Amino acid sequence: MAEAIVYQTIGSDLSESEEPRIAVIGIGGAGCRTVSMIYGSDSRVRTIAINTDRAALQQMRVGLRLLVAKDAELLHQNSSADDGLVITSAAGFDKAVCKAVAGIDLVIVASGMGGHAGTEMTPMVVNLCDLLGIKTTAIAVMPFSFESSDRQLVAADGYRMLHAVCKNLIQVKNDMVLDEPLSSVSDAMDKVNRHIVELITNEIEDSYRVVRDGVSRRSAKLREGADAGSQPLMDAPQVLGF
Repeated sequence: MAEAIVYQTIGSDLSESEEPRIAVIGIGGAGCRTVSMIYGSDSRVRTIAINTDRAALQQMRVGLRLLVAKDAELLHQNSSADDGLVITSAAGFDKAVCKAVAGIDLVIVASGMGGHAGTEMTPMVVNLCDLLGIKTTAIAVMPFSFESSDRQLVAADGYRMLHAVCKNLIQVKNDMVLDEPLSSVSDAMDKVNRHIVELITNEIEDSYRVVRDGVSRRSAKLREGADAGSQPLMDAPQVLGF
């Protein structure tokens, strides 16, 4: 019997927190490469990579690697806590994701549409975060126009599924870099990845700015209240009795 999961709301209004707790999650090959570029740039941010490809996942520089096992044998392979690798089955995916984002206020998910992992698992992760009350932004990367028609169709279907569960969705088209001088497809992908990293960085900074502004407004109100309380009694509004 599958273990029941209790979705306890842990998110909060970012303006009520002194320091928002942020996680950036990369799903699939494209998403994992992006989150690996974020790793180390901001110690306040939790970085998580999710994939079904163990070899590719182990190359990523992130705080946590979540390997979703394709078959039962993978679950019996040893994983070391030192290398930040967690192995889960498809059945245990929800529980593993919930544990990975515990205590987080804001999640930013980056993934490529058209492949298996990013297309199928991104809506699941976004939906789980929503159930937990975590504010979530998703960045969906669409294939190049010269890629196969099958991949284009899968990407379009995946984007529609993601749009149905995500209020804050940003679409990035790989074709955006085709008008720039490019030396190779790898060069094109590097430029796309840098653009996504910039988007993520802006989202993170915006969140911290919202908090700083909220803290400043609350501090100003507290000072106003303290100043009002220190005024002479004659300046206080009169209360008429009956």
